[in-house]
Amino acid sequence: MTFAAGTFWSLPRTAGAIIVGSAVLLAAIGIVFSFRGDVRATEAMFRDIDVAIGNTTTLRVMALSWGAWSIAVLAGFVVLAVEYWNRGVAVIPTLAVVGLTVFTVAWVIEAAFHSSVTVWAVGQLEQGAEVPALFGELKKWLNFWLQALVNPLALLSFIGLAFVGMRTEVVPSWAGWGIIIWSGLFLFFPLPLAIAPVALFFGAVLLVVG
Repeated sequence: MTFAAGTFWSLPRTAGAIIVGSAVLLAAIGIVFSFRGDVRATEAMFRDIDVAIGNTTTLRVMALSWGAWSIAVLAGFVVLAVEYWNRGVAVIPTLAVVGLTVFTVAWVIEAAFHSSVTVWAVGQLEQGAEVPALFGELKKWLNFWLQALVNPLALLSFIGLAFVGMRTEVVPSWAGWGIIIWSGLFLFFPLPLAIAPVALFFGAVLLVVG
């Protein structure tokens, strides 16, 4: 299958399919654990780890799933950037890809930490052992300082990609402005949960109108 102009699977639509498809898979995994009644163990990544006692499998799987989804999001937006490059726009898409790459590496590191070190810490609690204070410091650093540094990069990347998308008529203006406003609102309050909705919305727009 080619990606020539006029074909159904254009580069923007392929980008949207990657982003939305990976999100649907992540949601399906979460639903499975919700039915099992232990999805709250995921909260151990961002809050006290006590909620994961007895449910370390859920914690490990969901942490790894978030890491995998961040990689899929990066892949989707790289495909979109290729479309922009093909249209002669290079600087902003390239900077956006760099920003999303840094963001993805950081989230993969965090996913690896929670799927291994945090799971180990929960195991210590299950055995009645003490968790070293260093664990709490590392977890705090990952959850706040690392995210405070890299999450804005993702939001700025979304803003740049939406702006270029409107200029090149790849993204409708209403959707582009929605992405820019949402990302701008959370730019100075870069909560982790602010990233997923805008990425999913961006992907859905590309999938529908691409």
